[in-house]
Amino acid sequence: MFSLLLWLDQKAVHFYNRYLEAHKRKVEKRRIVEAQQAADSLPDYLKRDMGISPSSRKPLKTIEVQRLPRIRWKK
Repeated sequence: MFSLLLWLDQKAVHFYNRYLEAHKRKVEKRRIVEAQQAADSLPDYLKRDMGISPSSRKPLKTIEVQRLPRIRWKK
């Protein structure tokens, strides 16, 4: 009985960590899209000064993604 509860607890931790990873990827994609939209809204002369070609959709720099808490199972 105890081993069944232990196994279920490990599975819950596993699925929670998978949820957090998916959430982190979703937040990162949203921030990249927001940065692309902000870069697109700049005037062409500012884009040239910052080293972005007017047709480029790349963000100026990499975006920091907030770290989400992870549950670690102690063996």
